Amino acid sequence: MEKPTQSNEDKDTKTREAQRKLKMTDEQWPVLKRSKWDEKSDTTQGTRRVIQPTYEVAGQTQEECLEEYPDFIKWIEENLPSQHLKSKGVHRISIARPHENGSYKTKSMSNIRAVQFDFKGTKTVNSQSLQKLAEKHSLTNGKWMFYGKTGNDIDQLWRSVTNGVIQGTIPTFCAKVSAARIENDNHVICIYNNNFLNERDIFSLRDGIRNAGIEEPLEYKANIYKHLGIYSDNEWGIDPVLYRDERGMFQSLFDLSYHKDASKSAVAGIMVKMKSSTLLSISGPRKTCQYPITLGIKSISPIIRYRGRWNNDVRVSVLFHDGNTCMRGVAFGAAALKFKRKLKVGRTYKFRYYKIGVHDKRYSNTKYRIHLLENTITTKIEAGYACIPKEKGLKISEMKEQIRNLLVSTLKVQIRKVGDLTKPTERFYRNVYVSDETGKIRIELWSNYENDFPYEFGDHVKLKYMTLKNNGRYCYLKQSDYTNISRWKNI
Repeated sequence: MEKPTQSNEDKDTKTREAQRKLKMTDEQWPVLKRSKWDEKSDTTQGTRRVIQPTYEVAGQTQEECLEEYPDFIKWIEENLPSQHLKSKGVHRISIARPHENGSYKTKSMSNIRAVQFDFKGTKTVNSQSLQKLAEKHSLTNGKWMFYGKTGNDIDQLWRSVTNGVIQGTIPTFCAKVSAARIENDNHVICIYNNNFLNERDIFSLRDGIRNAGIEEPLEYKANIYKHLGIYSDNEWGIDPVLYRDERGMFQSLFDLSYHKDASKSAVAGIMVKMKSSTLLSISGPRKTCQYPITLGIKSISPIIRYRGRWNNDVRVSVLFHDGNTCMRGVAFGAAALKFKRKLKVGRTYKFRYYKIGVHDKRYSNTKYRIHLLENTITTKIEAGYACIPKEKGLKISEMKEQIRNLLVSTLKVQIRKVGDLTKPTERFYRNVYVSDETGKIRIELWSNYENDFPYEFGDHVKLKYMTLKNNGRYCYLKQSDYTNISRWKNI
């Protein structure tokens, strides 16, 4: 019996269907393997299939991510977007960090086909009807997008994004960058969130991107527009860009060209692991900053009363960190009372409407101080900085090598002399001398109370966050708002 032959029209139809199927499969969310990173290619049944390079940190704690940081950096450098060509089969490079409450939802072909079928019967096409379709078919994913030129430009942007994702400061479950094309020198970076209907999540993601030092113009799009073929020149006149964040819309604080010879931390003995981070890149004083900044709380002082413009002035000093380095902060008056109640050590907050003041004009990285105001808005970040920078306790001989006005902490020191208590102003003052095996140093202590030093000659103590001073002849320590003196306990 003769087999029926297929017409050219049937063949063309099947080819088009196969192409559509391939295209739709490529537009799905990637189904990532449980391995930490994918191999670039494999050979199955003699056919070479290129697998898109993907780094995943699913199921890993922040500490585990940091332990594997050298492997991560190596993988990134081996898979920079300028090094992969689409003509070689690599279309994108991805980094995935699924949320702790579960991995992100993979959008199946059935969801996409169902929404496309429903869309054909939609009489009124506008943003509201598209939102309803997205909710009905669980297709609410969206992404912030920006572009970069191939070469060092896109590679550096991708390094900043991936570092923010692995550190948890960019709150996303997935980021992608397109590979290089011979005919076009532009790449696109997409950073995703689960719900384009949730403005809080959208702008939290944007803030994380901006805090990573990304200054390129951003566009936010919902994936459902792509699934339905709604682009910029669509027949309904719908703008597929839901939000725009242009460069210069906010007064940027971030300039990565900081002075490398100065101290990179307000606290001595901290090993700065990254060349650029939120605090290191603050470039100058600002009267009022609307730009959101995400900071952790390393230390907060008691409420301190002082004689200022009014007799009953108070302040609270805060030691901020960004997971990498530290900077001083302060709040006065009603703002001091507000933030003493609100801020907790070890937690991470997002701040809006604050001021950048000058603390020390001599050094470009330690001279700034963040002022919290009465109208400063704070939002607690649940998945904040996992690591608080830890300082090394210094020996007395090591303090001579430090820059003045840094906050320093010691190892075990012994009290060698307790000076007489005097009252040169409205506050009490005394000198205390301490020593260790490397030398001796003087401490200036000020207090509002007469009996505020419970230690005696010979006691072993530990000093924390004393201000290092230098009068040109010798170094000495001065009590700061953060200072804590505790009895040394042998472990």
